[in-house]
Amino acid sequence: MTSGIATGEDRGPILVLYHSNRSPLRASVRDHLYSFSRYSGRPCIYVNLAVRSLPPLKSLGIQAVVFHTILLAQRWHPPTFRRLVARLQPLRGLDCHKVAIPQDDYIHTTALRDFIRDFAVDRVLSCAPESEWPAIYGDLVDGPTRFTRVLPGYLEPATLRRIARLQRSGGERTIDVGYRAWRPDYSLGRHALLKARVGEAFAGAATKAGLRADISLRDEDTILGDDWYRFMLRCRWMVGVEGGASLLDPDGSVRERTAAYRARNPAATFEEVEAACFPGLDGSVNLVSISPRHLEACATGTAQVLVAGSYNGILEPEVHYLPVRPDLADVPEVAARLHDEALRDRIAARAYA
Repeated sequence: MTSGIATGEDRGPILVLYHSNRSPLRASVRDHLYSFSRYSGRPCIYVNLAVRSLPPLKSLGIQAVVFHTILLAQRWHPPTFRRLVARLQPLRGLDCHKVAIPQDDYIHTTALRDFIRDFAVDRVLSCAPESEWPAIYGDLVDGPTRFTRVLPGYLEPATLRRIARLQRSGGERTIDVGYRAWRPDYSLGRHALLKARVGEAFAGAATKAGLRADISLRDEDTILGDDWYRFMLRCRWMVGVEGGASLLDPDGSVRERTAAYRARNPAATFEEVEAACFPGLDGSVNLVSISPRHLEACATGTAQVLVAGSYNGILEPEVHYLPVRPDLADVPEVAARLHDEALRDRIAARAYA
């Protein structure tokens, strides 16, 4: 992640800008945010713009500025993002490397492109596949800004050690199939809906197959912190799908139309909402990526049964995970295979390695 941030012998500090009203941060976000101080080999100045202002830039000798994911995510609320951009204006004239780390590259991409251009960002670290950059970033791809594909999260060695301690103090894997997810908004497109649909499909199939399942899509059943690792360590298998979206929403209007329509028609199906709010737009982008929870499952030795996909070329079907067809038609057959402990051990061991 640090390549391109600074060159030469100058060892001036990196200014890392983020925006969060949450304390403490989620572990995966915290690990990602502080990776620069751990691995860049240079001083880092962290500023949470939710509670602080920019420091005096000229006196600090800043060599690079990092616009972190949880700062750029404020564009989900355009008025907040506009105020934030106004506060960042002193950085426009700062002669140094500028690095942007956006996620959710499918929404408010016009604001994101304007930000990259206005602040002369010279490196973008994106989770989107290279094939989607022209659709998302337009002519920026052919300009001076360089793009690099990265993962949405990483596992710190300290996290691995903590998981190992929890594993040593844990008990049996008493859950055959586990899963936690939220119900994605229809404005994300059909791919995102798989997060809910794969959970629902396995909840039904597990019962029929005589498997012990702990699957929930309810917000109140969210598991945080080390309890999430403890949950994984109790599961023989975890269900999953690549993160991402299949619909590009440059100005957020698709999301607004969808929310308004569903407020009036709460029982509407995806197909009805699509026809009313974004006909012909689903499939405008193929923004898919492995997620941190897939790596966490590998680390906890929890075998995964996943909707078949690319997973950044890291996880291979029948090698590192048990695949399910994207239409979920083979879920009952796959669920029947989850009783096979030798298969589970083989999949989990290869993924861990």
